[in-house]
Amino acid sequence: MDEWEYRGEGNASLVIASKKEGIVYRVLKRKVNKNSQDGHHEKEKSKEHFENVMKYKVGYITHVMKPLLCEEYVSPWKLVAVSKDFLQQVSDKFQSFRPQARLSTEVNTLCSHVVQLPDFCLLPGVQNDNVPTFCIEIKPKAGFLPTSEFISEDHQIKKSVCRFCMHQRLKLKEGKWSCLSEYCPIDLFSGKRSQMKKALSALFSNPQNNLRIFKNGALLYGATSKHPPTKDVQLQLINQLVSWYGQCSDDDHDVSIATSPAIHSLQDVIIKALLSSSQNDTVLSSSQNDTVLEPIRKKRKLLDKEIVENYKEVEIS
Repeated sequence: MDEWEYRGEGNASLVIASKKEGIVYRVLKRKVNKNSQDGHHEKEKSKEHFENVMKYKVGYITHVMKPLLCEEYVSPWKLVAVSKDFLQQVSDKFQSFRPQARLSTEVNTLCSHVVQLPDFCLLPGVQNDNVPTFCIEIKPKAGFLPTSEFISEDHQIKKSVCRFCMHQRLKLKEGKWSCLSEYCPIDLFSGKRSQMKKALSALFSNPQNNLRIFKNGALLYGATSKHPPTKDVQLQLINQLVSWYGQCSDDDHDVSIATSPAIHSLQDVIIKALLSSSQNDTVLSSSQNDTVLEPIRKKRKLLDKEIVENYKEVEIS
């Protein structure tokens, strides 16, 4: 267990990483029922139920996401058998690392498998501390406006305001975030450099849970509370990038995420990477019209049952 470190978590999974092996494990979580007599779990579900959940997740990546985005952009998900004792150790060791907002869930010790993925925070074979590895993690969200004829008159705003921007208002009202993000997925998916730069600038200023930057596998920049990063945290990122680029123009203490040449250089690199593939260009243009997604939704429904029943196609170890 010493080789494993906490990497992060979402609503459904907790992620741990092994730098030694260059892999991460996605560990399934479950809700904690605080109203139960023993203060423990929600209504217990069978071990077979959670196995089917894991099979579905891997099957969805294999049968839906790979054909949609191509294998070049979707890494294979591999199920790895683990013991209940291992999962309990994960729960005990990393409980103190978990954010307060995620403590309504816990590691699901009833699940007999975890999902193994490559650790994209590190480059294979690169272990030289003098050559740092930076990883940019972006959760872009849905970058299109729906045009479906089934949207009711009461919900026509969905055709002019993206889902992310609407949810920003809701999350601000609920107190999840202290201020609105100026990021809009439509800008990032536009394929236009000026709009993409606007989107990235907004993410860097207020990353929330949509942007994280790692250096050698350790979190360097991202939201750690409901507030945007402090000035000191911004300067830490800037100084790391200045050192990496070999620049000396950001020494002024008044420099910020919005004005730093090093930040602008990194954003330009990200935009170049996003636009570097013809396949990416195809995805960007097609994502602007949700009619492309209708057959994907239908295919997903047809595969729901097939994925679980015909799981022999998915690799298990």
